[in-house]
Amino acid sequence: MELETTRLINISFKNEKKYQLSYEKDVKKLTNLLKFLITFLSIFFFMIVFIIFLILKSKNYIIRIMESKKVVQDLNYYIERQNYFCDYIHKIYDKEFEEELILHNVSLGNITFEMFLYKTDDYISNKIQKYNYLDGNDTLHILSALQQFANDNHIINPKEVVMLDIGGHIGWYSTFLGTFKYTIITFEPLPKNYYILKKNYCRNNRDFFGDMSSIIIIDKGIYSEETTCDYYKNIESNKRNIILCDSSQSDKLNSEYKKISSVEMRNLTYYLQYMDNRNIALIRIDTNLEGEMALETGKELFTHYRTPYLFIEFSKKAFADRESDPKKFLQFFIDNGYQISLDGFLNSTSITIDQIMENNNIENVNLFLTFIKPS
Repeated sequence: MELETTRLINISFKNEKKYQLSYEKDVKKLTNLLKFLITFLSIFFFMIVFIIFLILKSKNYIIRIMESKKVVQDLNYYIERQNYFCDYIHKIYDKEFEEELILHNVSLGNITFEMFLYKTDDYISNKIQKYNYLDGNDTLHILSALQQFANDNHIINPKEVVMLDIGGHIGWYSTFLGTFKYTIITFEPLPKNYYILKKNYCRNNRDFFGDMSSIIIIDKGIYSEETTCDYYKNIESNKRNIILCDSSQSDKLNSEYKKISSVEMRNLTYYLQYMDNRNIALIRIDTNLEGEMALETGKELFTHYRTPYLFIEFSKKAFADRESDPKKFLQFFIDNGYQISLDGFLNSTSITIDQIMENNNIENVNLFLTFIKPS
């Protein structure tokens, strides 16, 4: 009896141990399964997050590519349009402006070419007719700065050196500097000036230098947004013309000013944001509104890329007419490491803002701004 009882107890103990081992094995399996599920869900979650990140990044990248292509297409569009003008419009419609224009021989250094000018009532045309060039020393200083930029950055192909000419007028700077094959992107919103600028491009592209394809002429001015503004001419002084985009400011203009036409404006960032801004060597700007807008919409050029050379046609009167602060305009460049000079970019003597503002002899002056790298 005892033996039977002992046998039963042993069997019961073995079964209990067997069940316990089975239970522990099941618990271990369940634990491993839970660990696997947790690991799988964690990996799955991070994969989903990563995929979403890639989709968003790819979407942004695709948008950037599309926008970049759009900008490139726009620039190519302007090139195609100006070449079409040379092939057809330039030849067909010459008589439309024949009474207003004169073809004049110009020369600076060893460069000689021909330019269409206004016969009368235009400050720049009058100066070119008188001297056969425009601001000769200033133009040569700009040329030296472009050459210096190419040397400093070991650039062999001059087309990789870019100058923005904001306010191209009839094309003195773009035509002259284009003969050295630099890429000149010229903004000129006034219809008549734009027409003559293209004629000068055609004249020299076809007849003199053979290839000036690096010149891009854009019939837009620079403003904080895409809009239409008004161009006012000073009927008493053909040197002081202004563009106003705020209609309320027109009431403050005196009787010297007369509205001539409407002009199309666009944000500078539209053209810059997908370009290699490091290749922009020099910006020429006019403080007739467009200079301030270039500053406002292209700040990254001065605060991040540090475009090394700026040529500013500075007018106290232009700021006064718009009730803007010229000191604030210039102080921005000083704060971002630029030195102001009156006698060129290289090896020049600096001048302070107070000296500019306090000198009554300085009303309209060309300022050379050079970025000084921290030592």
